[in-house]
Amino acid sequence: MVAATASEVPLISDRSADDARPLKVIHIAGVSGILAGIRFPQYIKDLDLVIYEKNPDIGGTWWENRYPGCACDAPAHTYQLSFEANPDGRSSTHQLGRSLSTGKQWQLMKLQVVETDEIFEDTADVLVTGIGVLNSWKWPDIPGLHDFQGKLLHSAKWDENFDYKGSALQNTVRPIYEDIMKARLAKRPDMANRIIPPFPPFSKRLTPGPGYLEALTADNVSVFNTRISKVTATGTTTSGEEHRPVDVIVCATGFDTSFMGRFPIRSRKGVTLEEQRQSQRRHATYLSMTAADFPNFFMCMGPNSAVGNGSLVILIERYVEYAAQCMAKMQTGNIRTMAPRPEAVDNFTRYCHNFFKRTVYSEECSSWYKTIFPARSEDEEPVAEVSGLWPGSSLHGAKVLEKPRWEDFKYTNVDGNPFRWNGYGWVKGDREALNGFDSGNPALSY
Repeated sequence: MVAATASEVPLISDRSADDARPLKVIHIAGVSGILAGIRFPQYIKDLDLVIYEKNPDIGGTWWENRYPGCACDAPAHTYQLSFEANPDGRSSTHQLGRSLSTGKQWQLMKLQVVETDEIFEDTADVLVTGIGVLNSWKWPDIPGLHDFQGKLLHSAKWDENFDYKGSALQNTVRPIYEDIMKARLAKRPDMANRIIPPFPPFSKRLTPGPGYLEALTADNVSVFNTRISKVTATGTTTSGEEHRPVDVIVCATGFDTSFMGRFPIRSRKGVTLEEQRQSQRRHATYLSMTAADFPNFFMCMGPNSAVGNGSLVILIERYVEYAAQCMAKMQTGNIRTMAPRPEAVDNFTRYCHNFFKRTVYSEECSSWYKTIFPARSEDEEPVAEVSGLWPGSSLHGAKVLEKPRWEDFKYTNVDGNPFRWNGYGWVKGDREALNGFDSGNPALSY
């Protein structure tokens, strides 16, 4: 049998021009999971959406970080969804469906998921990750840290049952301070019950900024610039071999911000994103959202996605809506796969490199904005790339990500018919107008 040439393919397909093929989407959550659950169904017809969240509830790093005094570092009225002006968020209003589990491996559109002790596989047409850069919290690399027999805490894994308030010293000084306050309120004793707080002394402080530097100079605070060489069962030892016994150690050592090692995501060629980035010594993406050779894969809060100014929430909206527009095009455009063109990835990656060379972010300092790629041989130097920030302002990012540039992507079609998106000459309104007539024959409508 001789295969039909391109000119012999009839090109007419049994569908309306505005039909949307079913699409299953897996979103690995984070705070963008909230937006995905709201926006994806609004953009994408005939959608089967599964949202996997590793935590007991949604919110990502905003849910995880709940240490005492934790608050937004930019307490501005603009730090909210554009369509839901409420500081508390509205996930319950929109009735988001979600699955609570931990994504571990995805390969060839197969996701291996761990939920408690059960491991199962799930498949989808499209994978979206929303894990971001402030996701994988880490302990400091100090010998003996986990041999400490007191209370060991991390700011991103706070034990809310830990009572850091009812100490013996506080119990001793509280009545003293109460007496002092009552003496000063002697002319208005009724004010005492209104002024004296219920919490222990020293448990409350001002907002994160004001008072911080002053606190470092307080008599009961000791600040050491010497490195901790090891942790013992009872305290810390600095590089000068001076041991200091402590009751509690709180590690505010942040996260692994390299965008590496959450779980392997493999291309069709079998190469993981991490392997690709290590070999190229850079985070090569297109608009921080997609990567060459990884079709039908989108990242919300991937490399070069955050902002140093303005509202991050608005950009998260843009990432979610950008991915949604791409998936809507896949449904109606006879598209099986879409991935960024290599030249588009190279252009954005080089643009980021050259943009940040002109900024203060490229100065030699330790910053979560950077990824350090180690030298691969004695002849190489380590490479530091600014990977945490969008190369521009938040308004710039919102504008650039408003609508996809379809010409920057390459596509494969569903069935070998490059003109299938045009259907058989009808739209769904034509079929509905027939009202029961034989819709399989377009000639009946003329």
